[in-house]
Amino acid sequence: MDTFVFEGLIDFHSHLLPEVDDGCASDEQSVEAATRLKEVGFIGSICTPHVIPDHFPDNTVPKIAEGVAELRQVYAAAQLEYQLWTGGEISIRDYSVDWFRTHPIPTLAGSNCVLFDYWGAKWSESIDEFVDLLLERDLIPIWAHPERCVVARTERQWIQAMQDKGVLLHGNLNSIYGGDGPDVEELALELLKDERYTFVATDTHKPGVGLEQRIAGMQRLAREFGEASVYRLMRDNPRTYFID
Repeated sequence: MDTFVFEGLIDFHSHLLPEVDDGCASDEQSVEAATRLKEVGFIGSICTPHVIPDHFPDNTVPKIAEGVAELRQVYAAAQLEYQLWTGGEISIRDYSVDWFRTHPIPTLAGSNCVLFDYWGAKWSESIDEFVDLLLERDLIPIWAHPERCVVARTERQWIQAMQDKGVLLHGNLNSIYGGDGPDVEELALELLKDERYTFVATDTHKPGVGLEQRIAGMQRLAREFGEASVYRLMRDNPRTYFID
């Protein structure tokens, strides 16, 4: 089996900030995960902790910026050359629109792009309202791993409806690997085949098995869709949209 070696990749969805959500639990775990990402071709990650005000009240735009600044110092002390940028992963709730009308919206690396996810089994008007809020503010909505969303798998017309509104899609490498189940894998491969994704990312949470599955997913992406797909989805498009 071919093992592909990459360079210059940017991971725009990660949970490397320690002790802020279900991602890395310590500085040491974050350093270990970033070291492994660097080994397989990444030059940096956008830190996107979960932004859910009633679950993680400290994950605000200012606090995330502080956390990224501190983690940069940790990496420097560990002599790890790995870039970090600020971001956030907004999980849409019924209150999201009202909340973000009066609170700062986290964007990816200071760009005009916003990452969101949704986990409901049924479609919610809150999604459309939130996307409309972003579009009103000239922000670009990015739907994180729709293949993992129950309603996107059972009612696939919502994927097209979101794209018609101007929402971009991002696939998860663990889904491509098959780590989230066969139905998730099936939809991820379908969206890849149809070139519906603008981005693919690791969604790294911790070092170890979960991260290795994501790396295996990247190898599968290269093997079945070509190395050019990896570079388009994980290097070129992230630079175009997020990184100056």
